[in-house]
Amino acid sequence: MVKTLAALILTLSAGLAFAADSDREKRLGDMLSTSATLTGEAVWLDAGADKFLGLYTGQTTRTPQGGAIILHDAGMHPDWPAVIAPLRRELPKHGWSTLAVQLPLPGEAKADNSALLDQAPARIKAAVAFLHTKDITRIVLIGHGQGATLGATFLANDTQSGIGALIGIGMSIEKAQEPRLQLLAALEKISLPILDIYGSRDEDSSRARAERRNAAVRASENIPAKRPENTLRYRQIEIPGTDHLFTASDAILAKRITGWLKKYAATAQSSPQPAPTKP
Repeated sequence: MVKTLAALILTLSAGLAFAADSDREKRLGDMLSTSATLTGEAVWLDAGADKFLGLYTGQTTRTPQGGAIILHDAGMHPDWPAVIAPLRRELPKHGWSTLAVQLPLPGEAKADNSALLDQAPARIKAAVAFLHTKDITRIVLIGHGQGATLGATFLANDTQSGIGALIGIGMSIEKAQEPRLQLLAALEKISLPILDIYGSRDEDSSRARAERRNAAVRASENIPAKRPENTLRYRQIEIPGTDHLFTASDAILAKRITGWLKKYAATAQSSPQPAPTKP
């Protein structure tokens, strides 16, 4: 089933610079939500007129820590077997409920890259609202690849999001015509704790430009280059021997993330939001 879903999404998403295709997204969502092997709960969320799939898995500990919204990379989905599914299943064991969100699928007619940026903010806000219905107010955002870029862009432009930290996995500086999709500029604007984690065999756009991301954050805060990284709100971690999909490194990825969350999530306060309301 996992291989079938992976093959389907690759067929459905042939390129980033296409308009969103809600019909194909719904077909994918229906397949994911009815999978016999699904872990957690499939929920359909509303972002205005836009209805999309989220996969929610509640935490299983005696001491709940909060909630994590997870955004997948380009060409993937909220139960992708690499990075996404392992994290959404593992983090609940450490007190973090997870909500993996389906991002818009590309369509067949060429357009610009604006569809993702037009729709993603409303989906992230809907995810925050859903977690509030579960009485979860300490919220972090985890993005993989393009999902990290979209998450960073969202947080840079919405200081009242209700999200208290960003974890970017395999973040990349994309060569996009869309002027709003600029990772370095977004990182410079975000004042929240940020974990930047990547593999030593990651894609060139992530691995080779790690120092540029580090420098962008330091420059935005006038931080001396020699100041130890572990004293900053921004932490960059390279995991040796693994690639963009963290092949055979699911356990170490989860360990690094949960370790960082223990240190920063206890002190990082989510930005102001109205009191949670239940429908």
